[in-house]
Amino acid sequence: MPTEPPLIPFVTQREGGDAAPDNLLLTSLGPDRYRLHYADEDPRDRDLRGVLWARCSFGTVDDLGRPVGRPQWRMMHPLRQRGTMQAPDGP
Repeated sequence: MPTEPPLIPFVTQREGGDAAPDNLLLTSLGPDRYRLHYADEDPRDRDLRGVLWARCSFGTVDDLGRPVGRPQWRMMHPLRQRGTMQAPDGP
């Protein structure tokens, strides 16, 4: 029987991570052109290509800075996913 905790991918959402407030806006830029943005958008909300990412709190972490809380296996934590995707050599 294994004594180590199960491996949980870093990008997995955990209980305790709250979703962003409901403040998304869709602004018309002209015929058939729209821009989705947060009412209080910050430059950190978009990646290097200008893609808008979902907001989510980090929740709690352990003494080593690892996320804690029960995994929500069907959910990805948007900021951890983004950081992992943009890292030059991966996590």
